[in-house]
Amino acid sequence: MRPLSFPDLSSWSFRVEEISAGVYRVFGKNIDGRTVESDGTDVDEVIRDCAEMARRQSPPDGRLHHGASGSTVDP
Repeated sequence: MRPLSFPDLSSWSFRVEEISAGVYRVFGKNIDGRTVESDGTDVDEVIRDCAEMARRQSPPDGRLHHGASGSTVDP
């Protein structure tokens, strides 16, 4: 398992696992509990896919929103 990080996804943590010979899974989770996951044989493509899914789930202003009160926190 190898951890990954991306400067524009600072509220996310990612890990890469080889789940079978030559087959990789990337799993990402942010501090709000959202998750993304991608599998494939090209590890670089799987990493890119997972990071892009995380970007689509991240608020455009880069802030994370918590609870019904609408409070926010900067990553």
